[in-house]
Amino acid sequence: MSTMKGMMIINEEQYPWLATPTTSPSLTTSTSNLSKNIEQAASTINEATTPCCNNWSLEDREIEINRARIALQNHGAAIFPNFITIDAINEIVKEMSSGSAKLEDQAYTTNTTHTPYLRDINSIKYPSNSIYNHKTHTIVASTAYDELSNNSILKQIYNDPRLLHMVSSIVNGNNNQEEDNDNSNKLYLSNDPLGCCSVNVFRPNYYHGFHYDESEFSVTLMIQDASDKESGLFQYTDPIRTKNNNDLNLSLERTADAFREYDIDYNNNSANVNTNDDDSSNGKNGTCSTTKTAKIFAEHENENNNDNDNPPLPPPKLHTLDFRPGTLLVVAGSTSLHRVTKVHGNRNRLVAVLTFSRRSNFCNTQQTQKMFWGRSISSETTD
Repeated sequence: MSTMKGMMIINEEQYPWLATPTTSPSLTTSTSNLSKNIEQAASTINEATTPCCNNWSLEDREIEINRARIALQNHGAAIFPNFITIDAINEIVKEMSSGSAKLEDQAYTTNTTHTPYLRDINSIKYPSNSIYNHKTHTIVASTAYDELSNNSILKQIYNDPRLLHMVSSIVNGNNNQEEDNDNSNKLYLSNDPLGCCSVNVFRPNYYHGFHYDESEFSVTLMIQDASDKESGLFQYTDPIRTKNNNDLNLSLERTADAFREYDIDYNNNSANVNTNDDDSSNGKNGTCSTTKTAKIFAEHENENNNDNDNPPLPPPKLHTLDFRPGTLLVVAGSTSLHRVTKVHGNRNRLVAVLTFSRRSNFCNTQQTQKMFWGRSISSETTD
């Protein structure tokens, strides 16, 4: 159902075009058995709870999807404010912060360094000071899917077929996934018993360094922001990497440009650096008490030799998302650099990560599971 004990979860009043159920079997399930004991949120839609449902049309839905699709392609992110209701947010926060074993306190912490491309250092193919080999730091905790209760609001949202259908329409450019004859374009719920729908917990002084995702896109849902509103900011660039014969270019020089302009060193607090976010629609021009990365990248060594007729391009634009609780975000994580700035204050930043895949049996590797949750579980054990 779209409600839990009379409570609306997805905000159908703001998004009435989501109030119509999707009935195609290809959208309601994948090969995952994770949701077998979970009440399916969208199996029946109570339109009586959505008074504006009679005022929308399929054309309205197409307009909204096209708006999101263009934003994702041109700027790297599609944003849906107030996607879930305040009551739903409060229930999720309650689950994470209350009880004898507070989930947010028990969340496993990853404290690691990584390259922007999340790949191993390769000093044979690339210079040691190439952006390809540049190390950045991340410290974040995460609550796994199997730690959430069986009736968790987050589990209901993740297993709601309307969400899968909406995301598929945005990333595929096809409003009817069931009519897509190309199976490679279809989206499925993840089969990972730990990582299909997890909650990232950014405790004070936690942050996530600049990086590209391995997956084509990511879907996140803000649950709770930091008490210091100018910290724990989600920032992302316009798309940098492009495809060449279905493979993503590394775009080393443009990635180095972004790092030189925006990267920050949390180990050096001697100066301020402006994030240079001039996107007034996001409502923030954040500053961080940190310093710019001082490293000279190999990609810039010949910059002074450029012809005056071909001056260097300005750095890719950096956006700071007004990521308030209840906001759903679809981000082109494989093409846009993105990060979460250091959290300050006395409240954890909580954001759910909802994983979809073009592979029907997708599961993270055991190495990835151990990195983020400190343990590994085979997907077969959940059958």
